[in-house]
Amino acid sequence: MKEKMSPPYRYLFGPVPSRRMGLSLGIDLTPPKTCSYDCIYCQLGRTTHHTIERREWVPLKDVLAELERWYASGATADILTLAGSGEPTLHTGFGEVLRAIKRLGTIPCALLTNGSLLHLPEVRRDACEAAIVKVTLSVSNETDWQRIHRPAPGLYFRDALGGLRALRQEYKGELWIEVMLMGGTGTGVDIRELAEFIVPLRAERVQINTPVRPPADSGVCCLSGQDLENIARLFGSRAEVIGHFKGTAPSTAPLSDEVILALVLRHPCTSADVATALGLETSDAARRLERLTQSGQIRAILSAGSCYYGAPPAPLAPHSPGENL
Repeated sequence: MKEKMSPPYRYLFGPVPSRRMGLSLGIDLTPPKTCSYDCIYCQLGRTTHHTIERREWVPLKDVLAELERWYASGATADILTLAGSGEPTLHTGFGEVLRAIKRLGTIPCALLTNGSLLHLPEVRRDACEAAIVKVTLSVSNETDWQRIHRPAPGLYFRDALGGLRALRQEYKGELWIEVMLMGGTGTGVDIRELAEFIVPLRAERVQINTPVRPPADSGVCCLSGQDLENIARLFGSRAEVIGHFKGTAPSTAPLSDEVILALVLRHPCTSADVATALGLETSDAARRLERLTQSGQIRAILSAGSCYYGAPPAPLAPHSPGENL
């Protein structure tokens, strides 16, 4: 008798082979591309729902039920991460998810945020539930912030920076700061001024990164490893250049096409990434990805010398003036 396959998850994906955290089980708290930013380097393409509205974007009870099912299955990962299709702090229940992770097991939890809402005390309060908070800070002024992150109306760089500084004072866990640097369209950032902002925060890690997955703006290109190493010296002894993926825990997720889709639609991967994350032979992963590409469910794109698989381009929703204010 054929063994019954567990239904795929709607809000959990992976574990994803992360260059930053090993094998990371993602927890997605927003519909696709619901974000307060529309970054030129985003690996998921252009933001289609540009907003600062905080609400229960996906049902909290369903997310918690999936987490309980995942733990009960005996699956494991290096870390559980709130990240995915958009900005997780837009969900008013993200703190409840972090508290549930701590209650259900011992795997550490991380919040990956663009930091745009950290000026709100309730967001900082819930962020403090995470073992790791990784915040992106890649610019040092309003002009570059608007050009690179393209924030939703109602957001200001001074508030984002002030929120990060307030979090550093209130948070007892590990603060990681990601500095995403690029060539092409993204050139011209004052890196020395940026370092002057970041070094006094005394983050546990400052991660110097560059886009290697296909970016939203075709004019963006990645920097060389040597460039990143040179830049890292400006950020002190806690700075590190993000390298290749290193993981320890295989996934026990059902090996259906739905599982592969859930992974690559939120986190563009090479066939080798998919094979590592899902315990497949690389040839099998490549075959499945090719089939999904041929059916139009995903697309393949060359970036930084590798072939990545991810979501097809989505049409931008029309925005009425001031709709997000």
